[in-house]
Amino acid sequence: MDADFPPGFRAQLDACGAADLVVGLPTFNHGGAIAEVVRSAQAGLAEAFPGVRAALVLADGGSTDGTPELAREASLGTCPLLLAPGPVLGQGAPARALRTVLAAALEVDARACAVLGADLRSLQPAWMDLLLSPILRDGLEFVAPRYLRRRYEGTINDFIVYPLTRSLYGLRLRHPLGGAFALSGRLVAHGLALGVPDLIRPGLETWVATTALAGSFRAGQASLGRRVQDDPDPPPALSDLLRQVVGTVFDLMEEHADVWSRIQGSADIPSFGPDLPLSKEPVRVDTARMVRAFRRGVRDLGGVWGAFLAPETLQDLGRVGVWDPSRFYVPPDLWVRVVHAFALAWRRRVMDRHHLLQALTPIYLGWVAAFVGETREGGTGAVEALEEKLCLCFEAHKPELCESWRTP
Repeated sequence: MDADFPPGFRAQLDACGAADLVVGLPTFNHGGAIAEVVRSAQAGLAEAFPGVRAALVLADGGSTDGTPELAREASLGTCPLLLAPGPVLGQGAPARALRTVLAAALEVDARACAVLGADLRSLQPAWMDLLLSPILRDGLEFVAPRYLRRRYEGTINDFIVYPLTRSLYGLRLRHPLGGAFALSGRLVAHGLALGVPDLIRPGLETWVATTALAGSFRAGQASLGRRVQDDPDPPPALSDLLRQVVGTVFDLMEEHADVWSRIQGSADIPSFGPDLPLSKEPVRVDTARMVRAFRRGVRDLGGVWGAFLAPETLQDLGRVGVWDPSRFYVPPDLWVRVVHAFALAWRRRVMDRHHLLQALTPIYLGWVAAFVGETREGGTGAVEALEEKLCLCFEAHKPELCESWRTP
């Protein structure tokens, strides 16, 4: 492939020559964390893969805080640091950066390529071994991270992306939204041939994971420990996050329906590193605010929901809406029916898709509030048990989803 590299970058690749490993860092104003990320990545490569040819590729989206310069100053010099400058592209920058990293990995004929969030302050040198060795040593082609989670942390992943993706593609990939992943050279070429879509994080991460699963690339996951990263400034609104992430999942459902419609049940995938039980660290959640948002939705959005929710589902939501907050409860079966109905409405374009996912927000908040209320006093085991119950519920309702999906 004839990659459209930034000016001057091809000359750096030519000087680098062939490399077995490429580690990519898509960056945009990550000056606060980039020095430690670069040092940790290079130290990890040197420690885990002595004598193996490796390169670090920093694909920048037009940083104005000196990120590339700070990265160069922090480099340990143990492997080449290749800087791919880019113009300020706004929302297009993450996709362009990922294309640059993958194209560079293909250009140098890398056997494996890891992509790391440049905001991952918790990045440890050992992560390089955990992400890349399963590809070099064990023949895997995609490795996703697993993190030490606190209760109710990452609920969009836990309550929508993970259980839905697991039921669709039949593999228990725990963190499709991980901020770090590794790909084989074959998967790199496959992704570039498909064309990296113009998505932003975390929708782009969802696309990478789903591309691997839908393409039957052998997947695994690596236990990396705690994830600490810089918060975006300003933080995105919940409705925007749902649109970016869930909208991407729904788009990919359309693209890969011929694959997932043939799959039933789910199976474990290879895991590397220590087991990571749910953290016992207490977390405070304002469920009363969530319940109020849910009730406003029941009051104000019934007409919108009625355009695509089954009458019994709409009635069940109405009944939940009148319950006292102290015994507020959303059955997993109801939440699964809602998610499937929204996916079908997305496919059938019953309304503007942005407005559709805005209408999901209050139901999502109601489900989270109910989940917290049911598990708050039960310890971490109660959280994990209800998460597994939810996943099995998604799997149990999949035949109905498949049948409805085939109906125009």
